[in-house]
Order: sequence, then structure tokens, then C-alpha cells
Amino acid sequence: LLMVVGVPSAPVPFHKNASSLVYILDQTIWKSGAIGGQYFWTVLIYDGREKDQDVRDATYFVWEGVATEVKGYIKVGAVDKNTPFGNKLTQYLGMYKFPQVFGFLAHATNKKKLPSVGYEGKFAVDHIVSWAHGQLPEDFVHGISTESNLTAFLGAPSNASKLDTPKAILFTTNPKKTPPLYLGLSMHFLGRLRLGEVRRGKGAALVERYSIKTLPTLLVLADSEAQPVLYKGPMKWDPLEEFLDAHAVSLQEVAEHKQRLDAEQERRRLNPTERIHTAEAWGEVLAQGGITLVAWLDPQADLVQHKEYLRVLQKPYRRLHEDGAEMRFVWVDGAQQAALAQHFGAA
Repeated sequence: LLMVVGVPSAPVPFHKNASSLVYILDQTIWKSGAIGGQYFWTVLIYDGREKDQDVRDATYFVWEGVATEVKGYIKVGAVDKNTPFGNKLTQYLGMYKFPQVFGFLAHATNKKKLPSVGYEGKFAVDHIVSWAHGQLPEDFVHGISTESNLTAFLGAPSNASKLDTPKAILFTTNPKKTPPLYLGLSMHFLGRLRLGEVRRGKGAALVERYSIKTLPTLLVLADSEAQPVLYKGPMKWDPLEEFLDAHAVSLQEVAEHKQRLDAEQERRRLNPTERIHTAEAWGEVLAQGGITLVAWLDPQADLVQHKEYLRVLQKPYRRLHEDGAEMRFVWVDGAQQAALAQHFGAA
């Protein structure tokens, strides 16, 4: 039996409340890929035909409270087990008691199909929120405590396929734990803004470098040479999201970058072997960064053998590429580009 003490009045069920922060889940949302996408989802499966009014009210009250507490950085959904979709979901999860809470991990940290975690604690706002906070990944907040950490954080990404985004640094009050709100922001701005953290008691030189007077303090740097922009608002989702969004890479730029990567990947799939004819073409290879497999060949010497070389070399390239390696495969006519071959000792 669920009991909530001190409920001021019967809450409006979220499926009838236009201002509710709870998403009513259905087959359309499920198939869209939103669940298990960019955010951690915590989902309530409840019995909409529950006869006990107090239990129904308690369920609505607690779940609206959870949605309010984690607004913005954790998605909160609900499903009535009696709906066609609810029936399918309960069978998928193997559920028999209601209300029940499940979490669906973000695809960014879990590549498996909709991995879920069940909540087994008390059905109360603070308990559920604490559990949900514990599900947020720490993968996308970079710990900074030294100048070398800072240099690496502010530098361009080692993976040439990733955008070089602006950076945000939070100087926190907690020496051991990243604020859940900041973890949520790191997911929200994934690929648009790089987030770092200097915990209290660490990075004294960094505190002095940026003239940090109070904690927590958040600042943004467009690049390693830029002057920091200080955030002066409250540590709440709406103002923080608005501030960081103004400095992050735009969604349009992210989409355009993805289109370029997809086009390049398709080009490599169709023609993985690229011939370097000129010094300018070689300069373009270097400018793109990353790892390049270079073959120095002489097609004039034996054209049949030349084609066989390319065929053999394409096999490990394709295998590495399928495994996620970010690399290119080019070949140079060693006889035609003698100066370049001599420079690399391939003559």
C-alpha cells in the first residue's frame, strides 16, 4: 500500500494535466528512438484502473514531484499498464506489481538496445530522484586539477571527426562528487560543448588563474586563448541551459558536420583508395588530421601487381574502419612523386 502524508489536495493526473512535466509514453515515442537516446529516462508504469483513490493520488503526486525535481536533465515518462502499449511494455520488462519505476540508459553510454535498470526503493520523491541521479553517466565531464589537464581539455579533440567546441569549466563545492545537474548538462550539450570540472580542494593554480572567489563558479571559454565568460545566474536548469546554449556550437552546425562525415564515409566506402597526385592534395590529407595509411606504389612497373597490392591493402583498411578506426587510405605514385617519396624515405 502506498501512503503519502501531507498531500494538500488531490493532484490532477498527468495524462489530464496540460502543464505536466511528465511525458505520456506510447508506441510512437518508443519507436522514435527518444527513449534510450540522448538522455536518461525514468519511467513509471502504473495501474490507471487502481480502485484505491489514495493510491492513485499518491502515485500522481510523487511522479509529478520527481519530474519537477529533475526538470530538463532527466526525462520523466509514465505509462498506464492497461493501454495497448503499456501491456506490451510490462511484458517486455517482465513486470507484475504496480506502480513500478524503470530507468532507460542513454544510447551515448550504452550501445545495447534499450538497456533498463529497475528501481527497488521507496516510492518517494527524494528516494527516486537520488536513484535517478546515480544513473547519470560521468563520462562526459572531464576532471581538471592541473595545468596539463587544462591544456589537454582546452586543446582540439584527438579524434579528427569530432567538432572542436567551446569549453565550460565548473569550479564545484563538492570535493568528491559531480553535481547531477552538471552531469545532465554534459549529456544535453554532447557534441556541442565540452564540460570540465575542478573540484573543491583541487587545482589551486587554476582557481588563482581564473580568479575564482566563490564556489560554485561556472565559466565558458570559446578557445584556449579566449577570455573566460563568467556565469552569474543561479545553479538551476533553465538559466544554465540558456547561458550555455548561447556559447555552444549550434544544432545546425552539428547537423552539417554530421552530413559531411556521412558523405565522407560513403565516399570512402565506394572508393576507399585515394590517389595523391599533387603536393596540394597531400596538404589536404595532413590538414584533416588523424591516421592515414599511405602506400608508395609504382603502377608503371607492373599494373597487374599494382592492382593486387591495392586489393590486399584494402582488406585491413576496411576491417579497421568497420571496427570504428578513424583513418584514411591513400596511395602515392612513387615514381611520379619522386620528391615526396624521397622526403619520406620511400624512394
